[in-house]
Amino acid sequence: MSASDALRVCETFRSLAGETTRQGLPAWFIRLTGCNLRCLWCDSGYAWEEGESRLIASLLSEADAQDTDLIVVTGGEPLNQPLAGELIAALAERGKTVLVETNGTRPIDSLDPRAVRIVDVKPPSARAAEPFLLANLNHLRPVDELKFLVADHPDFDFAVDFIRANRLAGRCPLLLSPVFGRLDPAELAEWVLASRLSLRLQLQLHKILWNPQDRRREEGGALLFAGRRDSFSIQQAVEKGRPGLFQPRSTKSVVFVSLHFRQLRKLAKMAIHPWIARRVFFNTLLVKSHRKGANDDEAGDRLRPWRIGPEKYPQGNAGRLRS
Repeated sequence: MSASDALRVCETFRSLAGETTRQGLPAWFIRLTGCNLRCLWCDSGYAWEEGESRLIASLLSEADAQDTDLIVVTGGEPLNQPLAGELIAALAERGKTVLVETNGTRPIDSLDPRAVRIVDVKPPSARAAEPFLLANLNHLRPVDELKFLVADHPDFDFAVDFIRANRLAGRCPLLLSPVFGRLDPAELAEWVLASRLSLRLQLQLHKILWNPQDRRREEGGALLFAGRRDSFSIQQAVEKGRPGLFQPRSTKSVVFVSLHFRQLRKLAKMAIHPWIARRVFFNTLLVKSHRKGANDDEAGDRLRPWRIGPEKYPQGNAGRLRS
């Protein structure tokens, strides 16, 4: 490894492991920039593009300074960056327990064998841009984990069919989590019990402990709320000038908050539909989430929400609008 080797890093932070069989343990997270999937309900879309160049040596020093040896390398999709493997191997060489969270579309066979592969299989509701690499299943070991996020019953059926078709029962832990705010965990629990498969139900602990609506608000900037029931979801938005999707479970409409010209340019670069970009810029709305049945007092600022109806934006626009 060269002293000049660098990765594009979105953020590093200390938190509790929110998923996997190590859920609840203190961990140091290294979130790498970039993803090839653009999942519809992604909760870390800000990591798709934003980040800064960091020397691998500086990341190792930062990891050494932590009070935990559990390191989670995540994204985005960390394996999009060729040098991610060098970072993972160097962390393992230092005696760290390294979890690599990957979407399964990139080969995992060359990863350092000391690292634990947490492989995410995207369900139909994610509308992922690339298919899962089935060859990766041949490289799963008992210490690795396969994870499915489930937004509805078709997603659950997909997970069960995938597990049975590929004879994955008993190969490694099989984890199912409800997509936060979209599926009642108790309902998923009933489906798991009825399946009679050895599945482990998990909740996304970090979203229970820390309200996802409050994340990344401390510095202000632009937020977008994308509802699904009576409006389109926009796959890329701006949060503090970062591309991303911020989706509170109560939101039923698309809401832009305090966009500025510099952030409008970001929208243009992300190929958001130009009419939306113009509308956002000229309105410069500061709007609270509109909830079905909520009155003006609950809405807070007494400003009307701005809805985008499906009749105006047919599927297939350049702005990646999905019904």
